[in-house]
Amino acid sequence: MEAIKAGDAAAIADSYSDDPTVMPHEAEMVRGLAAVRDMWAASLAEGGFTLNLVTVSVEGAGDFAYEVGTWSMRAAEGEGGASEGDYLVVWKRGASGSWKLHTDIWNVSRPAAQ
Repeated sequence: MEAIKAGDAAAIADSYSDDPTVMPHEAEMVRGLAAVRDMWAASLAEGGFTLNLVTVSVEGAGDFAYEVGTWSMRAAEGEGGASEGDYLVVWKRGASGSWKLHTDIWNVSRPAAQ
């Protein structure tokens, strides 16, 4: 969340595993760390926004866990309304023991008013 607020695509990408897959709503699948970083850089370049995540559940076993939640996003002031949706993240524990986003998918249940 702090990296998004700061507009730091490299820091966002650092929260992903070495071989991530991202499946954005109404967009092509993005595979690989460099492509995920580029996806976030392009998204951040479109303008500022705030993102709020609410975790509904987390379960897992071994080196994998999954998180289900909801999100809401508000564009920068004067740039449009808010949108909302759901997400599913598969987390993967790396060799260092840290948890990283491995598979990230979201959808939009209420798009921003244009």
